[in-house]
Amino acid sequence: MKSLRMIIACAVAAIALYACSVPVDKKITDFVNKTENNWESYTQADWEKSTSQYEALLKEYEAQYDSLTQEQKNEINKAVGRYSGILVKAKLSQAGNLLQGIIDSASSFADGVLESLESEQ
Repeated sequence: MKSLRMIIACAVAAIALYACSVPVDKKITDFVNKTENNWESYTQADWEKSTSQYEALLKEYEAQYDSLTQEQKNEINKAVGRYSGILVKAKLSQAGNLLQGIIDSASSFADGVLESLESEQ
């Protein structure tokens, strides 16, 4: 039992060490790439998780800002711009779906009114 706990503790430590050793520019770029590849299937819960992770990455960027090269900063800023574009696409897609739902509802409502008017004659 002790050896299993030790293995788990070592695995957790290794993962934490790896997460700390990955440069913030790579973390942000990888995060944005993942989001870009999957955003169309995101649920509201996925977006909340994504936003939370994004904010944490931006805080990490801010904390390391002075130690980053200009090339790293440029790469991060490009990724931040891409993420903003993904958010715009997602919101436009949601708005389009909402508008389509409204149009469909209005169309069925109008059909019902017309049927009612035609049956009275």
